[in-house]
Amino acid sequence: MRAPRSTFEAMMPPLALAVSSFVAVAAMTLTPHDGAPVAALFAPSLSRAEILQRIALADAALVRHGAFDSIVVAAADTPGLPDRLRRAGAWIVFDPVAIGGCL
Repeated sequence: MRAPRSTFEAMMPPLALAVSSFVAVAAMTLTPHDGAPVAALFAPSLSRAEILQRIALADAALVRHGAFDSIVVAAADTPGLPDRLRRAGAWIVFDPVAIGGCL
């Protein structure tokens, strides 16, 4: 005979579904559009000068800084900016319009 399930065990499947749905919607909403400015999160340990060097390495221009020095909005005339910023050390690259209130 099986013991009755705890409340935690009973809530795991709907909780897992809710979390995975949230992650999927967030990923679709925050994905930057090619050719548009993008927001990038760099390591907080980097200085403003180091972040500017990494933006230049990605062949982009700084549009503005965010609420924290490690968040920047950058733009480029050539496609592929999100990938270049990731290769230059950005932890996360996202659409600045979708998360504008947090910048």
